[in-house]
Amino acid sequence: MASLFLLPFLLATAFSFTLNDYRTSKNFHGEGTYYGGNPYTGNCAIRAPLPKGTYAGRLAVAISDEQYDVACGACLTITGTGKGLGANPIIGPIKAYVSDRCYECKHGDLDLSSVGDGRWEINWKVEPCNTAPRIQFLFEGSNLHYWKLQPRGMSGPCTQMLIDGKPAVLKQDNHWVYETRKAKKSAKVTVKTVMGEVIESWVTMVPRGTTNGAALKPRRRRRRGGRRWRRRWRRRIRSWGKKRRWNKRRAWKPRWKKTWRRKPKWNKQRRFGRRRRRHGWRSKHVESSD
Repeated sequence: MASLFLLPFLLATAFSFTLNDYRTSKNFHGEGTYYGGNPYTGNCAIRAPLPKGTYAGRLAVAISDEQYDVACGACLTITGTGKGLGANPIIGPIKAYVSDRCYECKHGDLDLSSVGDGRWEINWKVEPCNTAPRIQFLFEGSNLHYWKLQPRGMSGPCTQMLIDGKPAVLKQDNHWVYETRKAKKSAKVTVKTVMGEVIESWVTMVPRGTTNGAALKPRRRRRRGGRRWRRRWRRRIRSWGKKRRWNKRRAWKPRWKKTWRRKPKWNKQRRFGRRRRRHGWRSKHVESSD
């Protein structure tokens, strides 16, 4: 009798696609087919321009309706033995990402966007995607009171989004919707992914298009050393030497300062004294001889 009560729970765990499947890289078994369609017109709405480096070299696939909820935008590795019927066997490994929903597919089945023929046995598992330099937000039909956006470029799909601390709602087209009475041009957006990442960034709304958020990769430090570095410092040292000589000769302040002080009084008197003697000038104050 107890087994009858546990049966729905066992079926749900056996056929559902949970968040733990991402972290444990669970292997799935099913059939692979071809549909040869446009990868940018799927239900996931992962349209061009794609995030830089996230889906580079990956094939767009459609996943079964049972596994679609958390799988949109996930990266997969597909392998096969070549068993099946048709003209184009799936052997692999094939790098792919989920971009559409397949209503006719069963649990574990995948429909490839490439052109081919046949139905083949495949195995696949989820893996982290390559992160883009910065998180990207795709806006569609948005205004100051209605935000409809899609986060992109992370290592995995988004499971939760907070806009100024308030939750947004995930729609079937893989966009998050946030409605507010108070007009908002920019807000703090917090994104949580299936891989356990928490990304916070300040986002400015656009009616339609993409905007960049926080950096996902650390900035590469410039190398201190090498030929260019040595040349630069040689020039600096030479220029410092020239400035010192120039300042010492004229007794002025350095070149990089806009103001300079007057020459010392004794130097001025001595210089003008030389000029008088050289040109035979007489002093202005001549004592009269009585």
